[in-house]
Amino acid sequence: MYRQIRSNRSPRAVRVLPVVQGGRPISLAIPSLDQAVAHGLRQTPFRGEMGETRLIDGRIILAGLGPAEQVNVATWRRAAAAVLRCAFSNRLSALRWIDPAAVSDRLSAPDAAAVIAAAVNLANFDFSDFRSKVAAVRQDPPLDLDLAIDGDKKITDALRDSLLVGKSVDIARRLAATPPNVANPAYMARFCRDLARKTTGLRCSIIDQAKARQLKMGGLLAVGSGGSTPPVMIVLEYQGRASSPAQRSNQKSKIKNQKSPPILLVGKAVTFDTGGYSLKPGGGKTMKYDKCGGCAVIAAMVAAAQLKLPQRLVALVPCVENMIDSASYRVDDIVTFINGVTCEVTNTDAEGRLILADALAYGSKRYQPRIVVDLATLTGGITVALGPFCAGLFANDDKLADQFINAGQSSGDRLWRMPLWNELRDMMKGSHADLINASEKRWAHSGQGAGFLSYFVGENAPSQMPTLPWAHLDIAAVANTESDSVELAKGPTGFGVRLLIDWLRANA
Repeated sequence: MYRQIRSNRSPRAVRVLPVVQGGRPISLAIPSLDQAVAHGLRQTPFRGEMGETRLIDGRIILAGLGPAEQVNVATWRRAAAAVLRCAFSNRLSALRWIDPAAVSDRLSAPDAAAVIAAAVNLANFDFSDFRSKVAAVRQDPPLDLDLAIDGDKKITDALRDSLLVGKSVDIARRLAATPPNVANPAYMARFCRDLARKTTGLRCSIIDQAKARQLKMGGLLAVGSGGSTPPVMIVLEYQGRASSPAQRSNQKSKIKNQKSPPILLVGKAVTFDTGGYSLKPGGGKTMKYDKCGGCAVIAAMVAAAQLKLPQRLVALVPCVENMIDSASYRVDDIVTFINGVTCEVTNTDAEGRLILADALAYGSKRYQPRIVVDLATLTGGITVALGPFCAGLFANDDKLADQFINAGQSSGDRLWRMPLWNELRDMMKGSHADLINASEKRWAHSGQGAGFLSYFVGENAPSQMPTLPWAHLDIAAVANTESDSVELAKGPTGFGVRLLIDWLRANA
């Protein structure tokens, strides 16, 4: 059973009163509730510290926002997550937040509403698809939650859209959490076909192993050669929506939009990564999450179609298992990618860049995109550099980088810009082939990955740093979390879905 968050105005809803530190709750204009709050505060003062909650009389939750001058996206997010924890620990099934503008004007009310809904959704994750029904291990079924926020239509719309995106985030998390004995490349292809059938405006096609051979996708074929099912390249397309009713009714506008250069989204999906013959210590624990970049891109395409965003989008998700088998690729093998670039394999655990190379080169040539964005759990080095606090952003375009940094702030999927220099490309040059996939030097480990990928973005990329606007997001440190916190449940985070949607909406 899966907990659902719904937008509703249940008459049984518990009111949520945000309170700044040192402040007092505003009046609800309902005497019985105001009296209950006053009585509760006389018994035990409420300081309003960030993340502090108090259930009063079973009808009101006080939620601390911290100091008034520091209220921002992060404080609203933490307060909302803390309220959810309080609600579920007390088996509450309906919450009604007062108008955020009545508490603080440091964030617009619609933005605060969107943040509240997003935070509640993120904190709510509960992956129970494989739990037993046996009575001895049965747990209390989780409650669905009705969520409402007082205010005008702008607030209502922001809440609705945020919950819609939240459902897509949950698609990414559930797919990421699905175990590798189920979610292999064949399953991923079926999943996306079914998703496209259910999502208006979304189309799915599959480049199977035979087609990949015809296209000479040497990286995809090599990494997937030892998998339990053959490698695939999942292709999702969304034609976009004209920006005005007049344009939407104009057939010429529709045709023009369909032929306009798309934004290309690429997501790494290694359904399980043993490291290949460069075997991982521990055999690949938690490596089902090596598909999180692909899961985020898939889910973002669903959200974009449901929100009817104007941009034309194409998503490519190269999908493989990196396994050990007599047919598996080896260290010292040389592979040839779809754009003719060759690579000597120096580490079979640097496999993500090999499958992304074919996807980036194929997408650049086939679709002639105007912007390229890829998401990948690419390197452990990004975790060493940045910790589990944000993802690494590599970009060749300052404007695009700034757009993503801003989207990271608004969505909560934070980014930190990393350097993308020609020296990183030089580190990946080979002697027996054009490139190597991993250098013996451990310098700039995450930068090496970006430098390698830069040979495949745009048709002129093999000879120079890409000129086509490109952002590479290394999400290895933030794709999943090892323990529960107030804001995130243990497991996959869905990082990247809200980031992509916020970026697309802000730059439509």
